[in-house]
Amino acid sequence: MRERALAIAIFMIFAAAVLADLSPDVYKDLQKKAPEILEIRVLSIGVHRHLAKPSSCSFFDFEVIRNVKAEARVVRVVRSESGVHAGDVIEIEYSSISRCSGSNGPRSIPLLQKGDQRYAFLARRGRTTFFDPAARGATFSVAMAGT
Repeated sequence: MRERALAIAIFMIFAAAVLADLSPDVYKDLQKKAPEILEIRVLSIGVHRHLAKPSSCSFFDFEVIRNVKAEARVVRVVRSESGVHAGDVIEIEYSSISRCSGSNGPRSIPLLQKGDQRYAFLARRGRTTFFDPAARGATFSVAMAGT
């Protein structure tokens, strides 16, 4: 009986750690390690929304998942391992999740809007024009953090 209680306690501790937000230092480290640091201006945005019902949601609650495809012009290059230049047009794909009320978890990637100008911490998808988030919920920032 005591072993089972200990196993449940350990499971709860690990579950809480998995569902918790990441520390600010982790986000800064992800930004620092991003292969592409670009200042971008969003030209267009396409969003496809769908609902999900994770078991952690209450009966009348759900998650909203937004699959985003953004087209952006590179205003300035801070760092680019793939050779992106200012003036290039890139495509960024990611998902932004609005979790169930009361649910914890890592910070969701914010939803970009047409006309937004942001620093983007990205990773190029092969030799395509597509880019993916490299810093999770800190992928887009209004200000440039110390990198």
